Amino acid sequence: MSEIAQENSTPACSLVLPSLKSVNIKSCGVTGRWLTQMVSHSKSLENLQLRNCPQIKFLSIGQPREAEGTSSLAYAVMTSAQDEQELKLPYNLVCSLKKLWIKESWDLEFCGGKRDFAGFTSLTELVLQGCPKLVSSLVGETKDDGAMEVGLLPPSLEDLSITSLPENLHSFTPQGLLHLKKLSLRDGPCLKSVQLHSCTALKQLEITGRVGLAVLEGFQFLSSLRSLAMEMNPELSCAWVVELQEQEQCSNQIQLLPPSLEELYIWNLTDRVQSHLLSCLSAMASLAIQKSPELTSLQLGCCTAVKELEIGDCDLLASIEGLQFCVNLTSLKVFNSPGLVSWLKLVSQQQGASEIWSGLETLEIDDASVISMPFCKQLTSLTHLEFSSRGGKQGESLVSLTEEQERALQLLTSLQELRLCMCPNLSLLPANLHSLTSLETLSIMHCTCIRSLPDMGLPPSLRYLQISNCSEELGMHCRIVATEKLRVMIDCQCVIHLSEDCCHLPPEMLYISYTHLAFHKLLQLHGG
Repeated sequence: MSEIAQENSTPACSLVLPSLKSVNIKSCGVTGRWLTQMVSHSKSLENLQLRNCPQIKFLSIGQPREAEGTSSLAYAVMTSAQDEQELKLPYNLVCSLKKLWIKESWDLEFCGGKRDFAGFTSLTELVLQGCPKLVSSLVGETKDDGAMEVGLLPPSLEDLSITSLPENLHSFTPQGLLHLKKLSLRDGPCLKSVQLHSCTALKQLEITGRVGLAVLEGFQFLSSLRSLAMEMNPELSCAWVVELQEQEQCSNQIQLLPPSLEELYIWNLTDRVQSHLLSCLSAMASLAIQKSPELTSLQLGCCTAVKELEIGDCDLLASIEGLQFCVNLTSLKVFNSPGLVSWLKLVSQQQGASEIWSGLETLEIDDASVISMPFCKQLTSLTHLEFSSRGGKQGESLVSLTEEQERALQLLTSLQELRLCMCPNLSLLPANLHSLTSLETLSIMHCTCIRSLPDMGLPPSLRYLQISNCSEELGMHCRIVATEKLRVMIDCQCVIHLSEDCCHLPPEMLYISYTHLAFHKLLQLHGG
């Protein structure tokens, strides 16, 4: 479009909207110069998102004296190679821009003044993903004491997300970000230290994905922290074990995490750390433990407020102690943790267990044998049931439900939603599915061996049927059952139900009739 403007001698302002609030550009060859012209005429741009724009290699901040000259055609023509690739954010956006996302810009770097970027006094959300050079120039410089030079970031930030941290960023010690509420650091194998003493307003923290963290300090000052997602590693686990040992020798109160936490998502948890880690989290409502191959037991006796519990990819985990005290539990998700299947057979016999199961509303498992266990008779409040392999062997072995499992399924009279996900060898749906008189939603995802719906049909209460990445035969059967009361979605496409006049047609003609009927209704909607 910049070439069109030059050929027609058309001012760049005629190609843009001065009232523009949001710009989102993905996988585009747009140049920095052209985008500079475009946004320079926006008086109140609030949201700028760039993803995979390889022709933009430099980012800088315009100065007040450049505001008028930027729009001139002469300035657009007389540019150097760097000017062509440089996005110079106009100075007038300093007070309006609130959200800035830059993703998959591996060669993009900041070439402005050292503290120019801090001038965006209205910027509240900054996402830098896959642009290590830009991150290095904005947050990679450190002071003599090793702390990060946070003066390069706007103090107004409330949400900061950085992915693909540069190799020169070894320590992250933000200071001056007093309004920061959400912080996400991902994929930084060279990041060794994070110190959060000054982030007292922080509510959500995420440190995940190949992070070589060995020091994590300042948790005791984060009294507002509500959600933590963290990927442990051997270095950090050893550091915490040493800290626990020192505290035990001094008879100090052991507290690794702030008691204000309500959500904890953690990877690579070990036995030595977990008991002390969870002992102080009496307010925690959601706990997810994933990819912890060394974990053998879990102690939840102090986590009496837990409502949602998820355990995945914990090969050696064989017991959960104190579950009977989690009287508020409403959701249980267990997958790729074979040791817990045997434990579930025993736990229903524990005192107080019946109260736990009677309050459960959501159950997601990868082993269908669980629903035929004695405790499932007590699932009187269960409304959501999901069988999902999530890449595990248990889900892959599921071909169909046994007669015992079919009978157990019929006892779940309160069931409203049934989901079958990523069960590649499952070939048959439950034969007595029609007997689930409370079922309203049936979802079938990535189950390519299922060819048809049950011979006895679907429950009359069903209102929503969704399939995705399944066989064409199953898709055909689902199209047939679509009615005004039963909404059918196939690969995110809504099926228009067939009229009664088409019901006498043979199966091989139904798809043709469906196509013509859908086209006819579209013509009616658009006055054709």
